[in-house]
Amino acid sequence: MATQTETERRTAARKAAATRKRNQTARSARSTQASARRTASSAERTAESGAGFAGTRVEALASQAERAVLIPVGAALVALKTWSRRPSRTLAARAPSASCPSSSVRWGPTFAVTSGGA
Repeated sequence: MATQTETERRTAARKAAATRKRNQTARSARSTQASARRTASSAERTAESGAGFAGTRVEALASQAERAVLIPVGAALVALKTWSRRPSRTLAARAPSASCPSSSVRWGPTFAVTSGGA
């Protein structure tokens, strides 16, 4: 190979530097594109899970509201059912029967009271 002049060496160095710069730019562009793809797919997953989470939050709120309504309603129904199982309080049921004049049970206006011997 023939000896290069200084000008030829400078030209070769500039060409080599330009090639390195071009290659580096291409690598950087590929890296940026890959990063953008990863970010986009990550954002999509986050949006999907966020929408699911928002739905879960709405469902939880609805469930709490439903419980807030149903618990008192259930308690009222249980109390009503318990109240309806009590014996009837008609006037005949309150009055002492003629067949048992010495009954130890004295009937008050709304409930039975067992006398303590008096």
